[in-house]
Amino acid sequence: MNVFFQRETLGAAFRLIPTEIKTLEELGIPATLHALAGRLEFTNQRMLNLVVSNVPGVQTPLYAGGCRLLETYPLLPVIANLAVVVCVTSYCGDLYVGLVGDYDAVPDLEVFASGLRRGMDRLEMSAVAGAGRRPRPRKTAATPARV
Repeated sequence: MNVFFQRETLGAAFRLIPTEIKTLEELGIPATLHALAGRLEFTNQRMLNLVVSNVPGVQTPLYAGGCRLLETYPLLPVIANLAVVVCVTSYCGDLYVGLVGDYDAVPDLEVFASGLRRGMDRLEMSAVAGAGRRPRPRKTAATPARV
């Protein structure tokens, strides 16, 4: 449960997290897709190398136990045959990026993270130059997570 104050009103968000994972039959997936899913091989073949997830966050401060949440870093697990997962979210006007990689598949994840930082820096410099503003000071980034 999240409780927040937005637009001069107290609000709450409730989420029910299921305790069981439903089967394809329980989800009502057509038989044709059942057969296709049954033929997929996830153990040796990389179907995807990179997943990027963008989830817009709330733009008003959140509190828990009277303490304000200052930052939020999104993370998704590296599952099946994924090599790298990049998660992006926003909170109170800032952008936060979480980066997770499979060490065996991507042993130099820091190189990817460094390139991502440089690309974000260039994007920010271009945006502020076009708007005639100075860039905001950047917070120190965390080290990418390895699995």
